[in-house]
Amino acid sequence: MMKHSLRVLATLLIVLVFSTGCGAGAGVDLSKLEKAEHSGQTEEAQVSLVMDYPEYAAGDTEIYWILENATDKTLYWGIPQFEYRSDDTWYTVPIKAGTAFTMSQPFLPAGRRTSGKADTEIRDFSFPTGHYRLVVPFWYDESKTAESADHIAVAEFDIVKKAKRVEYVQFVEQLYDQEAGLDTGLVYIRDTIEGQEVIDRFLDRSLCGVPAEMRLIDPAEDIIQHFYYQNGCWTVQEYKDRAVTTHCYSFLYVDPDIEEVYLSNFLDIQEAEDQGFLVSDPEDVFQLGPAAEAVTEEIRKTTEWNRETGSVIMKAFLYGDVASIGLYRMEDGIAVGYDYNGSGQILESFAMDGLHPIGVRAVLETTGLVTFASPDGQTDRRILDVTTGQWVE
Repeated sequence: MMKHSLRVLATLLIVLVFSTGCGAGAGVDLSKLEKAEHSGQTEEAQVSLVMDYPEYAAGDTEIYWILENATDKTLYWGIPQFEYRSDDTWYTVPIKAGTAFTMSQPFLPAGRRTSGKADTEIRDFSFPTGHYRLVVPFWYDESKTAESADHIAVAEFDIVKKAKRVEYVQFVEQLYDQEAGLDTGLVYIRDTIEGQEVIDRFLDRSLCGVPAEMRLIDPAEDIIQHFYYQNGCWTVQEYKDRAVTTHCYSFLYVDPDIEEVYLSNFLDIQEAEDQGFLVSDPEDVFQLGPAAEAVTEEIRKTTEWNRETGSVIMKAFLYGDVASIGLYRMEDGIAVGYDYNGSGQILESFAMDGLHPIGVRAVLETTGLVTFASPDGQTDRRILDVTTGQWVE
């Protein structure tokens, strides 16, 4: 009797599984979704789209992607769209009614990469676990609009109950449990260069503008360094001698002599030193170490791009990514500028043959110390408050 009952129970469970459909799309309301339609739109072999991660956890609201343009033309792209797969059919996830987008047209020059954040909260869908893809429409003709996009870039990913991510622990705990760190793919031990892929991924993602973090451990020196990248700011928290110090940097730089990567407040460290700017370690530069050839080449390309398209000499964040003070090359000298809460402007310009700025130091989260020097060796220091855009008397 017992064997018969178990057999019947097993049969009922099998019937239940198949009748409810345990695969993708099971029990998902598809009434608000339409079948994806991309007729007339083609994929381009030299334009690639990748996701920050292959899997995301149910409940994640921000999903980052990277678009690369390896063609010889500038491309223009439209609003990325999510698509959900059910029974081998792709459905377009709609955007909530009333959602507004910026009117500026994003573009990507030839040979460059960009990134973006796709927000699930503005989509009219619950995003259950399952298989998805992100579709970015793009075109090459500047006179066209998104409605006439004739190309698409596509990247697939999954939403799962719990996505695999590095779980960071307290500095001291990490310092003395190195093996656990290596097992989770989080630690790079400097004397043996274990975990190089951790550094390369961090640099690659941050170069594209995608938020990233990593932790480096140096057991010989009893040092741990934790790195964050977000909104153009590389932050380093260092645990040493039982104290934690914090420094922020604005650029990645490859030293041409030793082929190692630095975090820097100057676009070009060597050029800044040659021209008499105040370059100090660790306030302005931080030696990170070697990186993969593809990463160092991308850093060089980014440095050259910034040099050709902008006038920035240095940029110093004020203990975070909210505020910064920068020095900019102008036709008549060097200007001091600042950013605060996403809004910035040039404050004042100084002639090179007089008292001119040569460096910036963070004082507080909204104030910085600007150092000036003149050709005859005179120096001066002034404090700038970025909340008011005024020098502090």
